Amino acid sequence: MLAIQQLRGELVPDVLAETRWPAWRTAAADAGFRSAAALPAQVDADTTIALNLYSEAVDPWDRDVLVRMDRFVQEVAEAIRTRGLTA
Repeated sequence: MLAIQQLRGELVPDVLAETRWPAWRTAAADAGFRSAAALPAQVDADTTIALNLYSEAVDPWDRDVLVRMDRFVQEVAEAIRTRGLTA
C-alpha cells in the first residue's frame, strides 16, 4: 500500500527484520517468504497499480531484476490506460 500511496518502489530485503508492518511481517513469514518488493505504476489520476514480488530467499532482488519488473508494471499500466480498462 505504501508503494501505491507514495508512487515509489518499496523493498523489504529481509521480512524478519522489517519493523514497519508487524502483522504483515508475521503473515509473510508464516507463508514462508523472506523478502518482498512492491513496484507501483500510475494508470491515470485515479488509478495506481502495483506488482508485488515475494521470495523465499533473503534479499534476492538485484538491480537488473528490479528494473525489468518495473518496466513490466509500467507496461501493464500502459495497457490498462490505452484499453480503457479503468472504471
